[in-house]
Amino acid sequence: MNFSTPTWSCSPLLGSTPLSRLSVTAQTGGTINWGQPTSLTGSSITLDTSGTIDTSHLTTIDSTSLTATNGATLSIPAASFSTTSQASATWQATNASSKLQLPNLTAFTLAGNDLTIQATNGGDVELPALTSIAQGTNTVHLTASGAASKINMPLAPATLGQLSIS
Repeated sequence: MNFSTPTWSCSPLLGSTPLSRLSVTAQTGGTINWGQPTSLTGSSITLDTSGTIDTSHLTTIDSTSLTATNGATLSIPAASFSTTSQASATWQATNASSKLQLPNLTAFTLAGNDLTIQATNGGDVELPALTSIAQGTNTVHLTASGAASKINMPLAPATLGQLSIS
């Protein structure tokens, strides 16, 4: 299912049930009203410019790509754990003043798939509480490219297995 703006509403249908295989994009002043989902699997969320989507109830994100672009701030404050059990995921902030924030994410498990974290062209990825990355044989890819681009993981483990930094 693909949901994009200007305005899309499905609160009664989706409610707080676990969701999977969604592509959700809010952009240019558009709003996605999708209830209060707590779990998202095998999906993607993109927040662009002045779009609006309430992600405050998401506690579990599995194999889900997250993108903040063109000055948007995408925050998933309730998520404390994430995994890649079904597919690889990319978390990214692209372009000046764009922010991807997972302020309470403390643990991540790479369960058969990689994780790519990117900050480009002035984007900012914030993972201030991340203290555990269980990766097995999978790779964490970190890329900060362009002036003022940053990935903030101040509590990340000092040693990681497969790590790609560029």
